Formats: sequence, structure tokens, C-alpha cells
Amino acid sequence: MAVCGLRLAMVELLITRLRLNANMTDTDTMGAKVSPLLMAIDSGNVDMVQLLVKLGARAAESGVPNADFSKDGSETREMVLRYLRSKLQIDNFYYWMEYRAKLSRVKRALSVALSEG
Repeated sequence: MAVCGLRLAMVELLITRLRLNANMTDTDTMGAKVSPLLMAIDSGNVDMVQLLVKLGARAAESGVPNADFSKDGSETREMVLRYLRSKLQIDNFYYWMEYRAKLSRVKRALSVALSEG
């Protein structure tokens, strides 16, 4: 639980102190969109979804309504993230793990994002 709380605190610090856009997205050449809100939903992290919404993330601006939350859609976003990590040359510095969660957790996080954002 401490790690999750630390992650939430780091995200809040980055968005508030550095005035980052909670709706920022990146799109690869195939048109797959990645945003913090999409990643939080894919990971089934309801707490992160609620924090991002509180900090200004909106489902429509983050690409949530048009996103494919099936296994294939999540894998596509994960491939985009892996590409971005290698492009930024940070793939060797930070531990990487698959962030996809069980579909039931994804659905719960998605419902929170759509109802609050």
C-alpha cells in the first residue's frame, strides 16, 4: 500500500507543481493513443483514476470514450509505452512491468472515469 500511496503523491506533485496537463496524450504512428487516464484505467487503479480526475483529467480529452479496453487494445497501448520508453532511453533505468489488470478492475476504473470525468 505504501508504494501505491507514493505513486499517487508523485503524480499529484508532478501535475500540480510542474503544472503538467492531466489530459496530455501521445499518439503513435498507428493512431494508438496513450494518456495517464488511459493507463490508470488499463491498470485498474481506481485511486489513480480518481486523483487524475480531481487534477483535471477528463475522459473525453484523454481519449477514453473511443479507447479499446479489450486485451488487444491494452496491449497496443503497452507497446506504445514500451516504444516511448526506448525512445527516451529510460527502458534500462527503470523496472518495467506489464500494467494491464483483470478486466473486472479495468471496468470498475473505467466506470469511475466516465462518471467523474
